[in-house]
Amino acid sequence: MVILRLTIGNIELFVIQVHAPTSDSAEEEVDLFYDMLDNLLSSKTTGEKVIIFGDFNARIGKSRLGENRTNGIYGVGVRNERGEKLLDFALCNNLKIMNTFFEGQLVDKWSWKSPLDAVHEIDFFIVEKSNNLIKKLEVQKRLDFDTDHRLLMGKLIMPERRYFIKKKQIRTTDLNEQEFVKNLKREMSNRDLSENCSVEEIYEGIVNSISEAARSLNRVRQHDARRSNKLSEETKQLIEERERLNRILNKSEEEKRKHQDLRKEARKRIRKGMKNYEENVIRTIMATSESTKSIHKLISSVKKRWIPKLDTEDGTSTMERGRILEQVTLFYEKLYEEGNGMDHQTERRNTREEEPELRVSDILEQEIKQAIKQLKKNKAPGDDDITNEVIISRFPQSLKHCEIWNALEESGVEVENIEVLKSLYEDNEMYIKLERRGRSIRLRKGLKQGCPLSPIIFNCCLDYAFRRLSWESEGLCINGYQLTNLRFADDVMLVAKSAEEIKEMFDELIEASKKIGLCLNAGKTRVLTNSDTERIDVTGGRIEYVNEYEYLGQLLSFENRTGKDVSLRINKGWKKYWALKKIFKGDFSNELKAKLLLKCVYPAILYGAQNWSLTAQSDKRLETTQTKMIRSILGLQLHHRRRNTDLLKQVKVKYLQKEAHLIKWRWAGHVARMTAERWVEICMEWIPRDRARGRGHPACQWRDELTQRVGDMWPTIARDRKRWEKIIKKL
Repeated sequence: MVILRLTIGNIELFVIQVHAPTSDSAEEEVDLFYDMLDNLLSSKTTGEKVIIFGDFNARIGKSRLGENRTNGIYGVGVRNERGEKLLDFALCNNLKIMNTFFEGQLVDKWSWKSPLDAVHEIDFFIVEKSNNLIKKLEVQKRLDFDTDHRLLMGKLIMPERRYFIKKKQIRTTDLNEQEFVKNLKREMSNRDLSENCSVEEIYEGIVNSISEAARSLNRVRQHDARRSNKLSEETKQLIEERERLNRILNKSEEEKRKHQDLRKEARKRIRKGMKNYEENVIRTIMATSESTKSIHKLISSVKKRWIPKLDTEDGTSTMERGRILEQVTLFYEKLYEEGNGMDHQTERRNTREEEPELRVSDILEQEIKQAIKQLKKNKAPGDDDITNEVIISRFPQSLKHCEIWNALEESGVEVENIEVLKSLYEDNEMYIKLERRGRSIRLRKGLKQGCPLSPIIFNCCLDYAFRRLSWESEGLCINGYQLTNLRFADDVMLVAKSAEEIKEMFDELIEASKKIGLCLNAGKTRVLTNSDTERIDVTGGRIEYVNEYEYLGQLLSFENRTGKDVSLRINKGWKKYWALKKIFKGDFSNELKAKLLLKCVYPAILYGAQNWSLTAQSDKRLETTQTKMIRSILGLQLHHRRRNTDLLKQVKVKYLQKEAHLIKWRWAGHVARMTAERWVEICMEWIPRDRARGRGHPACQWRDELTQRVGDMWPTIARDRKRWEKIIKKL
C-alpha cells in the first residue's frame, strides 16, 4: 500500500493505492489486507477526503436491491466471494465504489484478462459517500507494451462554491409568553376584525397579528454569537476583541498580526464550542426522550440549496430566475387543472330531488383548543412563517373534487359533513415561492397536504374505484377466498395467474383510476413472476419484469427471499448507522451508543423479521454485521484479537440474531391467535394443490423452525399465551 496526502486549494486529499492478494492467496491474507486498510482509514484526520484505488482482485458484479448507495447501477460481470468482501468493507466504512456509478459495458470497463481470455473488472476507485470529486473514470485501452492489465484513470474536479438560501423564520426559543400575549393583544386591537369583515380578512388579520407580535420580540433579541449559550465566556471575549480590532480602519502591523491571530483562534474556539454544545444536547436527548429524530435533525448538515438552472418543456435550460419561477408555476398549474387530458369530466350525481339548505354549526372554542393540542412540533411552517411552536406554547396525487364527494357519499358519510369538506376545498389557490412570490394558481383537484383527513379521504376514494372493478374470477384462489390485490395508501399490488390476466387487470384499474383523477406511474411499476413473461404495455409506458422487488420495506422474490431480504435490511442498517456517525464515532459513553444502536439501528435491520425463514447462514450474517458495528464503535480491528463475546459484554447489547428469532416467534403466536377470516391466517394454512413441487431439496419454509422445536401442533400451543411465552424465554 502507498499513502499520499495532498492539499489542493482548500481540499485535503488522503490517497491510498493498494494491490490486494490474488485469488490464489489464503483467506487469512485477504482478511489481513482489509484489516491493514481499516487501520489506514482510522488514521485519517477530520476534513480529509479519502480516495482508494488499485487492483482489488475482486469482482463486484451488478448491483443488488438496497446496494445503490455503495454499489451503483452500472456494475458489470458476476460477483465472486472476494467481491462480497470488498462490498462488505465499503459498507462498514461508509464508502462507495465509483466504477459502478459510471455507465459502460464490460468490453469498455474490464481491467484484467485472465489466461483463459476471460475479461473482468477488478481495479476500482473507492471514495467516501459524501465525496463527489471524481467526475469521470475510463480505461486506457491501447498501451505500447504487452500486458494483461489495462490502466484505469480517474478525473477529479474541485467543487465549485455552493449557494444556500437562508430563510428568515420566527424564532421561538427566546419568546417570553407574557410579553408575546401582551404584544398580540396590542396588534389585534389595532386591526379591524369586526363581524363586517369577510372570513379571509379576519384570517389574514389574525395571521399578521401573530407574526408581528413574535417578530417584535425577535427584533429585541437578535441572534448574537456573543450572547449565545453555545459558547464559553472566553470565546465570547475573543469575538468581542476581534470585532474591536475589525472596526479599526488604519491598523498598525502589530494590530494586523494580532487581528489575524484572533480570527484563527476565534474560529477554532467556535468550532470546539459548537461541538461541545451538540454533544451535551445529544446526551440530554438520549437520557430523556431518546428521540432519534431530534438527534438526526441536530447533526444534519443538509440545507436548502439555490436552484441554479431548470430544464424547460422545449428541452432548453434556463438560469434566469423569472423564467424558472414561471416554469415551476406552469407545471403545477397544469398538474392541478381538472381537465388536463388525463381526466374524464364527471359531474356529481344528484341523488336527491331537492335538498334543504344545510346549516353547519359554528366551530366551538373547545374544538380549536383540542386541534392546537394535537399539533406536532418541529414541522416546517407554511407561507405565513408561523411555526406550530408559536401556536402551541404561546397562543390561547390529485383527486378530482367531484369524485371525492361521490366516494364519500357512497361510503355513507353524512351530507352535512360532506358540505363542510366542500367548503374547505372551494376557491383554493396556491403560489410558488422561490426568492420571490409567483402568481396564484387555482386548485381544482387534489387533497390538502398535512390535513389529518386527507389519508382517510384518499383511502375512501381508492376503495370507491376498486369497488367498480369486477374481479370475481381474477386473482389467486386461496382456500376458497379470491386474492386480487393488496393496498397500502397509494402503493397497490395486483395478484394474477397469468400475464394476460394481469394485463387486463392493469387496463381496468387504469380506466377506473382515471375517472377519479389518478393515474398509474408506469416508471415505478414492476411485474414479478415465476411463470412465462409476456410484454405488457399500458398508458404511460411498458411495464418491466424483475426478479425481485422491494414493497413496503420487504423484498419480494421467488428465490432465496429471506437471504436477499436479510442483505437488504443489513444495507439499511449500515445506512442508518452512518447517518449517526457523529455519535457513534464521537466521544460518548458506550452506554449511550448501545442505547442508540438498540433504538435506531437494530429496528432498521430487523424490520420485517417476522416473515423471515431463518437459517444458519442468515444467523451468521446478522452476527457478523453486529460485531462489525461494535468494532467500528469501539475503534477496534481484527488484529486487536478481541473475542466477539467480550465486545458484546463491553457494549452491553443483545445478540442481533437472537432478537430476530424472538420477533418471529412472538409474531407466530400472534398469528396463531388470529381469527380464521384474517388473510394472514388464511395464507399460513394454504397449501397450493394446482401444481407439483419442483425437483430438488425443498426450500426452507417459514414454519419449519417452529415445527422442529415445538412440533406440528405449535398453533394449538401458541393459543395459550402464557405457555407460548415460556417457550420463547427458553430460546
